Amino acid sequence: MAVSSLVAVPWFVAACLRGGPEFSHELLLKHNFGMFFDTWSHSRPAWYYLVRLPQLFLPWTLFLPAAGWFLWQRPGQAAQRDRLFLVVWAATLLAFFSLSDAKQSKYILPLYPALAVAVGLLWAQLPRAASQLPRRLLAAPATLMAWLLALSASGLVLLGGGLAASLVTLPARIQPIGDALAWPVVALGVLLVMAGGLAVHQARNRRHHRVLAILFATMAVLAVMQQAVVAPLVNPEKSARALCRQLAVHASPETPLGILGMGRRQHGGYLFYSRRPIVTFRGDDDRDGGELDRVSDYLRRPERVFVMARKSTWQQVQASAAAPLAHELFRRRKGSKTLVVFSNQREEKP
Repeated sequence: MAVSSLVAVPWFVAACLRGGPEFSHELLLKHNFGMFFDTWSHSRPAWYYLVRLPQLFLPWTLFLPAAGWFLWQRPGQAAQRDRLFLVVWAATLLAFFSLSDAKQSKYILPLYPALAVAVGLLWAQLPRAASQLPRRLLAAPATLMAWLLALSASGLVLLGGGLAASLVTLPARIQPIGDALAWPVVALGVLLVMAGGLAVHQARNRRHHRVLAILFATMAVLAVMQQAVVAPLVNPEKSARALCRQLAVHASPETPLGILGMGRRQHGGYLFYSRRPIVTFRGDDDRDGGELDRVSDYLRRPERVFVMARKSTWQQVQASAAAPLAHELFRRRKGSKTLVVFSNQREEKP
């Protein structure tokens, strides 16, 4: 807790000093304490993480029963301390976040290291553990993961080949990404087919420690692939950077950007890339319905102002009393959404 506080608290202090009292109230009280007891979004039942956590921890989830059995059977005071430490760590965090009304997968990230340590202890002492564990408790997940690796890798080869040969078509907006990824996917698939075949062979020969090593290497390769190849291609499609750069052509750096129809938690990317103040039209309750009235008042200002909204929200503006005041400047896609930037003044033609 002390180490975590040393990392997190300075950021909270800096953010509150920079944002002022209103931002501090929004961040600390509403988005931390308020969402815990009575959230306005991401409300989930108490058992949500019991279902979600095993999915998120794959493929290592399959080895947790063996890891738990092994840790429970280890003799000695040191082993008892290890068990108690990991159980308290995992159970406390799981119970705490399960009690919260708002639940998202990212909230339980601090729980993963406890599970990873449990699997790591099993792996570190696998030869001895294999002799103590029921055979199927370790053999079944190792064999299953070996076959899943081989089959999924074969699917990657077929997908990459289909993209390269234009046999697989994607939506027009992401087709360039598919074309760029075609041959990397084929190469990755071939590599993983070889790894999967080797894993199946090792599983059949009951060399489970080698199966775990192959799985670890596979996950490392996938992580590198995601960061080095996939993310640079996908980021322009999902990032707010392109829209903010286009806005900079129309608005000076100190001109605020109004954001209509989006909660404050979605403002971060636009604040970061535009480096300009953000104006929100929502009241204290994000479910407040007075946004269109507020944006209408905002558009009546004598100076030139800029507002961004989703296409569906822009259509509501056009059907409201604010329609004569709003003039569309440009549209930009961000992920699956079309965003519209409009102003209270028409663009001057050169």
